[in-house]
Amino acid sequence: SVLLKMLMVCALLKAVFPWQNSNVVDMSKNNITIVRDGVFINHTHLEYLDLSYNKISEISSEAFSGLKSLNILNLEENNLKILKTGIFSDLISLWVIHLQGNEISEIETGAFTGLLSLHTLSLQRNKLSVLKNGIFKNLAFLKILNLYDNGILEIEPEALFGLQALEILQLQKNKLKMLTHMIFSNLRSLKELILDNNEISVIESDAFSDLQSLNIILLFSNNLTKVSDGIFSNSSSLKRIDLTDNNIFMIEPGSFSNLKQCDFLDLFHNKLTKLYAAMFNGMSSLQELSLTVNEITDVESGAFMGLENLEYLFLDKNNLSKIPTDVCEHLPKLNYLTIRSNIMMDGPSEYESSNEIRELCLTMEPSHVETGTSFDNATVSSSQTVQPLICILCGYSVFILLTIT
Repeated sequence: SVLLKMLMVCALLKAVFPWQNSNVVDMSKNNITIVRDGVFINHTHLEYLDLSYNKISEISSEAFSGLKSLNILNLEENNLKILKTGIFSDLISLWVIHLQGNEISEIETGAFTGLLSLHTLSLQRNKLSVLKNGIFKNLAFLKILNLYDNGILEIEPEALFGLQALEILQLQKNKLKMLTHMIFSNLRSLKELILDNNEISVIESDAFSDLQSLNIILLFSNNLTKVSDGIFSNSSSLKRIDLTDNNIFMIEPGSFSNLKQCDFLDLFHNKLTKLYAAMFNGMSSLQELSLTVNEITDVESGAFMGLENLEYLFLDKNNLSKIPTDVCEHLPKLNYLTIRSNIMMDGPSEYESSNEIRELCLTMEPSHVETGTSFDNATVSSSQTVQPLICILCGYSVFILLTIT
């Protein structure tokens, strides 16, 4: 190993680098501005090369010639603006390349030619406003592509073509507004699609139709207003969906009908006003559902029909005045239910007809509870404050929803 960190080296020339048998070279945190042709021409044993935290703005076309054994190349935090055609063409054994934290605004077609073994490509924190057609077409074995925080406005229809082995695609913190039906075509190995913190307001109905292996999709902190029927119709392998912090006021019937393997759905902080019957039907494996911080005023009977494996249900901070008495009938495995900070108006008598609810302690906001009101074995005195929680003992499950202080 050769450590040449913080030596204030300004340029890499062939004469600067005579250690031909080294397998690790660290030249990070210098002042290197340019990497010339032939610097590593005879260093066939080199496996790890760290040029991070320099000021590299230019890499000559033959700079990496001879590095047939290189596995990891770190060019993080430099001043690169363009990746030119063939710049990495000799790196046939490269597994990982770090290019994050540069100023890359253009990737020429063929820039990644020759990277036959590349597994991970890190391009986060650059300036790629448009992903152009064909820029990744030579990366047939790539598994992870990180494009976080680039200011991406557009993905051209064939920009991601050729990535048939890709498993993780990170596109969070960009400026995407629309997901069209072509951009994820042929990504049939993709397992994680991360799209949070964009400006997405429209997702075409077949945008995810080719993502047959998808397990996780993160769409939180966007501008979505509805979930359309068919949007997940070919994504039966999905296990986790996060739609937190959007403006969703509508979920079309059948939107979740093909999600039989999904075990987590988060709709926290949206604008839903009503949960209609069979709204989540088809999500038979769902274990956790969050509807906290919406504007829900009405939960129809049968709203949770089909959720036979649901264990956690969060309904806090809505405008609910009551809950349906058949809640336990459709949720046989429910272990934890919270309805904090609602405007619950009903008393225990409203639920006496329910055979499923064996014991019910129900309380409202302090302004709705009179002194002396009895909740099962508890009575509210003039010195006590009722917090907006409720407690339901349903079958053998305990749902904590009430405190009296």
